[in-house]
Amino acid sequence: MTDYFSRRAKALKSVNDTFSKLKSAVEAEVAAGATSLEVAEVAQKVGISIAERDLGALGIPPVVDVLTFVPWNVWFPWQALYDHYLGEVLPASPAVASKRAAAAGRTLAAAVSVPMP
Repeated sequence: MTDYFSRRAKALKSVNDTFSKLKSAVEAEVAAGATSLEVAEVAQKVGISIAERDLGALGIPPVVDVLTFVPWNVWFPWQALYDHYLGEVLPASPAVASKRAAAAGRTLAAAVSVPMP
């Protein structure tokens, strides 16, 4: 279980670093005079792989208008991107892996690729 928590801590550090870069990228675009931003384009610049067609499924508009009188995190849809990205990089707990394996009709051992004696 310690290995899981170690991998989780590394993943969360990576996510936090990526979203610090996202904040800087959005603020740089605003400082350069942008009046609207393409969400997928900004996300991809900082390493968040998301296709524009997937934004709708997450409830994210493809383009957001810049509101310079409030902080970026009020008008930029970072929360949905965070949930999406976190789900991609965070290792699943053994309980979640077991549920996913059962749903897919596999054993837990097959789901986490650990040979069972």
